[in-house]
Amino acid sequence: LASAGGTLIQNLLTVTIEKGPGYPVFLSTVYSLWGRQVQAVRIVQALMSTGLVVLVYLLARAVVRQPSAALIAAALAAGYPPFISYPGLLLKETLSAFLLAAFVCLMMRAATLRGWIAAGVAAGLMALTRSELAVIVLVCAGLAWKHAGARQAATLLLVAILLVLPWTLRNYLVFRRVIPISAEAGSVVWASNYVDDQVAWDDPRYHALVDGRSSLETQALLLREGLKTIMTHPLAYLQVCLKRLPRSWLGSHSDAFIGVEQALGVYLHRGDVLRVGLKFMLWLFHLVVVVLGFLGGYLAWKLQQTDPYPLHLVMGVVGSLALLHFFLFTALRHQVPIMPFFLVLTAVAIEHVRAVVRDVVPAQAA
Repeated sequence: LASAGGTLIQNLLTVTIEKGPGYPVFLSTVYSLWGRQVQAVRIVQALMSTGLVVLVYLLARAVVRQPSAALIAAALAAGYPPFISYPGLLLKETLSAFLLAAFVCLMMRAATLRGWIAAGVAAGLMALTRSELAVIVLVCAGLAWKHAGARQAATLLLVAILLVLPWTLRNYLVFRRVIPISAEAGSVVWASNYVDDQVAWDDPRYHALVDGRSSLETQALLLREGLKTIMTHPLAYLQVCLKRLPRSWLGSHSDAFIGVEQALGVYLHRGDVLRVGLKFMLWLFHLVVVVLGFLGGYLAWKLQQTDPYPLHLVMGVVGSLALLHFFLFTALRHQVPIMPFFLVLTAVAIEHVRAVVRDVVPAQAA
């Protein structure tokens, strides 16, 4: 987009349909301002990741309303390895996580028409960056309808739709089909029948479907065949979904760090104790966050504040994305946008443990 010449609108007409335009436009904007410098992108994404720490603090402050818990959540976000490593990569995870956290923060604080419009803008940008996050917009709009009113929810959806609509019109002009954001559903559904996505792409049936066909034809065929496989073998599909759970939730994200990016088996074969230890520590940190996050979610739901709306938003985001990623194939890095909310719930669990310890220690001393 940045180097094709012509206007941005003209260049957008030539972009592929398999991904949303959000991240390419973000990259082209950075390149247009500072030249085609990858380091500039890394700096901007690092600033976004830093801003994510502030957003996590605001999310926790709204959910828990205890400054100590909010500080714990912010500290976890500042030290969470994926928030440190992914800004150095040209991937949409940092932008998606920032937009999602900003969207939910705006939802929590929206009290005027301007606030709901701002939340709608964030929702539209988020959906254009990662189309699956459009599900979050619908879930949060439903919660807004319940807690704030139908007018506010309608404003949110209208603004988001108006922001996405130009891209939908672009897709119709170029492809003569109504495609709201992107046409990658076929690849996702096809890969959802496999535990390992590399096996999905190496399957001879895959090459028989895609070779010599356009992107739209490929996606339509993959969607049809993927759904056919799921409907024909539903129990086998559910087994695959269950087998994918550890890959989706319990990875170390170490492949995003230079020096430990190779598989664990490679370092074990070499006898590289240092790198094996580093990968283990990264995995253990992520495991603790996930376990405490689930515990914190249970505790937060059990001990709801007088205003449950912020908690319902956080749980709605976590629950809907977790459910979506259970049934549809997802790489480990696709969980990064959900992690700011998990860190909030992790902070709830840690604060609860601290409170229990504070109560137990004086009692034992007495």
